[in-house]
Amino acid sequence: KEHTKRLLNSAKILQMPVKFDAETLNEAQKKVVLANQLESAYIRPLIFYGSEGMGLRADNLSVHVMIAAWDWGAYLGAEN
Repeated sequence: KEHTKRLLNSAKILQMPVKFDAETLNEAQKKVVLANQLESAYIRPLIFYGSEGMGLRADNLSVHVMIAAWDWGAYLGAEN
């Protein structure tokens, strides 16, 4: 939950209008893990601008949200 709050705060600082609140994003992350039958997973929610234009400014670009998740075993060695 804290990671999602920080993600949304970062988007706010960058003036990226996100259509989803923290609760909706947290529920979506749970659904991604369940749909992919992951028991231990790395979850990476991302908020990014669309590719409608190129340049130094992000004016008039759409804002997208995606959630990637993949199997992630013991990070520091075998689990006991």
